[in-house]
Amino acid sequence: MENKNLINFAKRLIKIKEKADKLGIFTGDRELLQCPNCELMEDVDINGRLFTVFKNAPHKDTGLNFKEAGNKENTFCCPNCGKVIAVSE
Repeated sequence: MENKNLINFAKRLIKIKEKADKLGIFTGDRELLQCPNCELMEDVDINGRLFTVFKNAPHKDTGLNFKEAGNKENTFCCPNCGKVIAVSE
């Protein structure tokens, strides 16, 4: 019985994380990204919402979002310049 409860709990947690991701909430499951090429970087506001800024304009949200690169795990593509960035978990 306990294993079934644990499995159901884990499934609910996965659904909650997926909802948070869709809402743009940073769940802390990876490092924040920064492009070494154009200096676009992620930040998190007080409500946990993920946003991107340029290093020289840290308070102006660009509206851009890093996307997972399909070629390798833990790699992301910069939405500004296209550079592929590898991150550790």
